Amino acid sequence: MPEPPSNWRDIFALRDYVRQVAKKARHRYCAIVLKPFLYAVTEKQTLASIKTAHQYGGSFLSKIAAAALAGDPRNRDRVLHAFPEIIAKYGPGSAFYNEYL
Repeated sequence: MPEPPSNWRDIFALRDYVRQVAKKARHRYCAIVLKPFLYAVTEKQTLASIKTAHQYGGSFLSKIAAAALAGDPRNRDRVLHAFPEIIAKYGPGSAFYNEYL
């Protein structure tokens, strides 16, 4: 069995691990369903991640990030639950992340 990645916040490492486990399975069909919720550590990092997604995301993701910025904290959490890739792709540790936007 392959070793799990040490950094579970990295969605791509998690995806690769799931693929390795699926390859090792003896059954012809193997389905593993994961819905990771990835969040920034602080409110400042969360807002910076959303602003980064607004700046560097495509037109759809930019509009979703604008809605998250306009919403109150409860609605912001709803957007982040629906679109966890905002933090995964634009959050701390990513190539796009910028706290100073």
